Amino acid sequence: MAQLTKKGRVVRSYSGLHFQPLKDFIRDTILDYETGVLVGSVDDGSPAATAGIRAGDLIVRCNDEDISGVYLEDLPASRSTFAYLKCGEPAQIVVQRQEQLIPVTLIPAEKPAQTREGVELKDWNCTVQDISQFRTPGLAYYKPHGVYILGVKRPGNARSSGLRGGDVILSVDNQPVASLSGLQETYSILSRLDRGKRTTFIEILRQGYRHSIVLDFNRDHKSFK
Repeated sequence: MAQLTKKGRVVRSYSGLHFQPLKDFIRDTILDYETGVLVGSVDDGSPAATAGIRAGDLIVRCNDEDISGVYLEDLPASRSTFAYLKCGEPAQIVVQRQEQLIPVTLIPAEKPAQTREGVELKDWNCTVQDISQFRTPGLAYYKPHGVYILGVKRPGNARSSGLRGGDVILSVDNQPVASLSGLQETYSILSRLDRGKRTTFIEILRQGYRHSIVLDFNRDHKSFK
């Protein structure tokens, strides 16, 4: 409520940490500790990875606050402690690795909004969105940055040409696609082509495999409603 009143939005910091309880009855993993929270995994390239925190570490303190993640129901409080760290400001973390206590400086980043809104490419009859490790971790595994097809209309030029939702666009008209703005610029140029000449070569990544597709966007599907 305080953040909404002051900033108009809720800001959460991102560390790249994923926690597991010390006594995890679901995974049948019981660790003989009574304080701290277990680091289950660390996102590659995240602030936590940069700080040197590893999967299997036990986080026992964050700044001056003791951390407790003994049971599953304790994890929301542990996550909140890290989510509300100040973005860009160093946080002093104490990690237990085996029997050694290790001081670590963690500098969290701001977590972007996970909006699902895409940019519509009307002549192609599809929407596109930038790849995000938060919104689309499955796609980010293959390509950390870039653009993917959020959805295709039915009927529509993208769909009839063989494009699908979830396809990562690698290049259009032999021009590499590195960002959403770059794709929009290429799309704008191609949309000026005369009808009858509106075809372009698109290279995509689908489930880890490259495919080449000829997109024919000559038909005006807006006229067929």
